[in-house]
Amino acid sequence: MMNTHNADLPSLKGNKNRGESSTLGAAARRAQVSLLAAIFGPATRLWLGKHLASMEGAQGLHLGCGNGEDTFLAASLLSEDNALHGIDEDAVMIEAALQRKARRGLEHVHFAQASLADWSPARPYDFIYTRIQATALPAPETWLEGLCRGLSAGGVLFVEAIKPSGFRAYPYNHAFARAMELIGRLEAAQPYEVEELPGLLGQAGFTDIVTTYAAPAFITPACNRIASLSLECYREEILRHGDSNRNEINALLQELQAFELLEDTLASRPGVLQLSARNNRT
Repeated sequence: MMNTHNADLPSLKGNKNRGESSTLGAAARRAQVSLLAAIFGPATRLWLGKHLASMEGAQGLHLGCGNGEDTFLAASLLSEDNALHGIDEDAVMIEAALQRKARRGLEHVHFAQASLADWSPARPYDFIYTRIQATALPAPETWLEGLCRGLSAGGVLFVEAIKPSGFRAYPYNHAFARAMELIGRLEAAQPYEVEELPGLLGQAGFTDIVTTYAAPAFITPACNRIASLSLECYREEILRHGDSNRNEINALLQELQAFELLEDTLASRPGVLQLSARNNRT
């Protein structure tokens, strides 16, 4: 069993390269995760701040921690008596998180490269936080079962679900609209929609399910590149689905990148579905 208090390892023993993406969109995905943390961070802070303040001495897990930006956000809402662990399958992202931790010197925050299936904490967590995207929803049977195993009896799950196709831009831009349409088709191809999550949680044995919604909001100009970055991130999946071709995507990217740099371009993020649920399975 893995000792979570010595978990700051860039890779799992005997599985050094696990999680390193070999897809062409790997760099874009990493950049997208970082930008999404900046875009949705204020809504996450407001929501989690209402719940984590009362969890004195609790041990938590950030599932899919990326480069640790949202992990540090959650840690700022906790005292040093809380242990917070972040895991991600991407070794490059974990290395970035470890470098950030070294600069901040937070001894109660830990990172390791792992998937939920691989992760074996010393004891179940008091809470788990994760943010998922509607373009790549986890299989509920294995994902929710893993969350139940990782949570203590009475432990709380916090899930944020976002739809990357929900970004909007002003004034209207064809490339922006087309990019969101293509991303939306990936979301539509998923086996379920984010709105079905409360029901799925109930079927998995979670209770006290509370759903809130953080309304759409404008983003700073520095974050406008989320559209072109997301299109680049999902390029290969869009091509596999046959919804576009390389020539169109390359032309869209060129137009998008120019549009995002214009002074009068204004973009807004989609709303966020925020769920909390209690694990009553023993």
